[in-house]
Amino acid sequence: MEREVQLPEAQMEVMEVIWDKGGRAMFGALGEELASRGKSWKSNTILTLLSRLADNGMLTVHKQGRLNEYVALVSREAYQQAQARLLVDRVFGGDTKHLISALVSQEYLTEDDYEELKAFWEKGGGRG
Repeated sequence: MEREVQLPEAQMEVMEVIWDKGGRAMFGALGEELASRGKSWKSNTILTLLSRLADNGMLTVHKQGRLNEYVALVSREAYQQAQARLLVDRVFGGDTKHLISALVSQEYLTEDDYEELKAFWEKGGGRG
């Protein structure tokens, strides 16, 4: 991500739908999916959220005749990684050990989680 953006909840919900649809969604399908997820937002509200997401560099709009297709410019994984870095930097002073310690002490990490992380690190930690 060019600049780190922390999305408000409503914008995040829109991006989740777009990511769930493979990174692309037509406006109508987007509205229908948001409604199925319990959002009774009017079209203007959704358009405003989409406009803000475009302004933040999260997505772009492709015209297809009279219809708009919204395409994610940032993947879910890239957004998650940027948010993790922000969290570690802001809350834990850049020290990931403090984050892990907090997760362990609050019992967010199960024994299975620990074993998965251990295997991940033994394989090179995703590098390479």
